[in-house]
Amino acid sequence: MRLALFAATLLAVGHHSHPSFYDACKSVTIEGKVDSVEWKNPHVLIDLTTADGKVYRAEWMSAGALERQRIEPPKAGESLVVTGNPMRDVAAINARFPELNLKPPKNPVVDVRQIRRAASDSVIWKSEPPDPTHLNCAEK
Repeated sequence: MRLALFAATLLAVGHHSHPSFYDACKSVTIEGKVDSVEWKNPHVLIDLTTADGKVYRAEWMSAGALERQRIEPPKAGESLVVTGNPMRDVAAINARFPELNLKPPKNPVVDVRQIRRAASDSVIWKSEPPDPTHLNCAEK
């Protein structure tokens, strides 16, 4: 029984290790038009193209969690402003998790902290920012 609980804890930590995959000391804001939305679990993925033609992928929380909060998915063509933490360099992630077969993403990936509609400036979803005292950002 203890072994099963320990294994489940490791899986949960491995899946939800935000600081290992995203740089919580940095924040980026992207404004663009939605190309596509993959409304799925474990994470909703939104592809956005900015006015200068650069494509980004925003990784949001799970579709189930958003549905429980009655969040409607953004639609293709809609203008959004996404604020979040950028993905760390894949080489640094692989160095920390050598068994993980992670390839560099095609487009820059941002972990969503807030999404709002550009036209109306209304917030669709917002999470609490991470506690800066636990991030060791000043040490960088």
